[in-house]
Amino acid sequence: MRIHRHVRKIGFPLFIVLGALRANGQANLPIYTDRLVNGFQDWSWAARNMAGTTPTHAGANSIQVNANAWEAISLHQNDFNSSVYANFTFWAHGGPTGGQLLQVSAELGGAGQPAFALSPAVTANTWQQYTVPLNSLGAANKTNLSRLTIQLRAGGSTSTFYLDDIQLTANAGAGLAVVAMVFVTCGLAGRTR
Repeated sequence: MRIHRHVRKIGFPLFIVLGALRANGQANLPIYTDRLVNGFQDWSWAARNMAGTTPTHAGANSIQVNANAWEAISLHQNDFNSSVYANFTFWAHGGPTGGQLLQVSAELGGAGQPAFALSPAVTANTWQQYTVPLNSLGAANKTNLSRLTIQLRAGGSTSTFYLDDIQLTANAGAGLAVVAMVFVTCGLAGRTR
């Protein structure tokens, strides 16, 4: 058989996929979800209720903040690696008045980094999400992120506001897809005529 002779001479290409492995990316890191979680501690210097019951964005509690200018909600953790996280996110509610001006800052190993002013001002009677890239806080790809602070700036309202669902969001590129392929050449053994 003619085809057998050609196969025996040139071989038969066969691709075998050994496997597709996916190194799962890091999950988001919750900081406040009805309470402080994942080892974060309250190091704030503003009057607050860490278990306010109304309004809430999700769940049963939010942080009720009664701050004057430059007072803050500050959340501390032992130094950790921020390289798997992209953003610091939280939800804020301006209470019946709104107009609070906020800024966010980070600490690396206890050393403060420059603050990042948020815009727009917190809205009255509405939850709005703020997303701050860690690189805007000088905290991206660091091995010693130790503190995140949400501070009331001067020039806006000092009426009560609320915070909820505070977290670090995972880097979208934290996962890695790996596919291995092997090229195998095999010939047919046997007689040909």
